[in-house]
Amino acid sequence: MGRRQVPWSRVSNVLGMGGYWTVTEIMRESKLNQTSVYRLLERNETAVIVRMRHGGRGPVSREYALLRTIVESVAKNPFAVAAGFVAPFETVRGRVFKQDMTIHLDEMEGA
Repeated sequence: MGRRQVPWSRVSNVLGMGGYWTVTEIMRESKLNQTSVYRLLERNETAVIVRMRHGGRGPVSREYALLRTIVESVAKNPFAVAAGFVAPFETVRGRVFKQDMTIHLDEMEGA
C-alpha cells in the first residue's frame, strides 16, 4: 500500500479565501502538518504565487496565494498594485534602465 495522498483541495481552499498566507497560517486552517503543506505547494507551484516578505531585522518569510485569486483581484481593480493591495507579479531589485530604441534621432528631428 502506498502513502495516503493529501488532497490539494484542502490547501487551495485556504488560499482561495484571498490574500497572502504564511505556511503556519495554512497549517492552522487546513489542519495539515508543515511537511505536507510544503510538498503540496511545491507540487502545485504553477497555481501559486510567492511573495517574499522582508520584516525588518528578522528573517525573510514567504507568503503564498493562489495565482487565480490575484489575477482576478487585479482584473477587478486596475490600481490594486499601485494602491498596495496586491503585490506585483514581477519585481526587480535595483535600478531598471530603459534604452531609447530610436536609431536615427537626427533624421526624425529634421522631418
